[in-house]
Amino acid sequence: ISLAEVRTGAQWQERALTLMPTKIGSLLIALPKTPQNPLPEAVQPAVEVAKKVGEQVTDAAKPAPQPEEKPLGETLKELFAKPLLPDLPDIRLPLDITVKEISGEQLRLTGDTDVLITSLLLQASTQDQHIQLGNFDVKSPQGTLSLQGQATLTGDWPVSLTANSALNIEPLKGEKVKLNVGGGLRDELKVALNLSGPVGA
Repeated sequence: ISLAEVRTGAQWQERALTLMPTKIGSLLIALPKTPQNPLPEAVQPAVEVAKKVGEQVTDAAKPAPQPEEKPLGETLKELFAKPLLPDLPDIRLPLDITVKEISGEQLRLTGDTDVLITSLLLQASTQDQHIQLGNFDVKSPQGTLSLQGQATLTGDWPVSLTANSALNIEPLKGEKVKLNVGGGLRDELKVALNLSGPVGA
């Protein structure tokens, strides 16, 4: 892990915890790559034998007929028509937290995959049973993502979320995605998805 810059501050008074504007610059987290053969050499011959036996059994068995898949829209409609959460008690958060602003530039994760976030911005708060996501903006070479929303941890657990994204990867380069989610996590959620851009249906 290497970090060029971090600036932050916090205030705590009774139930109120405020995270002052926080800046993170040039953070690199380098994870080790997964080895090609993670098993010890002594175990490798047994693994090869097991693979060959598995291939022979698979070849001998006839493939089972696949059930017909439902369209994605129908599957999502069925999923969100039912409550996503079971009956839960109302929850009151122990602290009222305000995140004035967390901003980051040049955040990178390396390992099996390389992820670069050129800029990140987060503004959020909680009060009693209410959670407010003011802004969550991410920019990277692959595209941009922006989220705003709120949720209340009482009653039907109402939630409202808007996500906007612009993709910068082939074959979806230039595609814009807008997602709106509203309703209750213990009731029914309404989801609206809008796609626009150069990619045809």
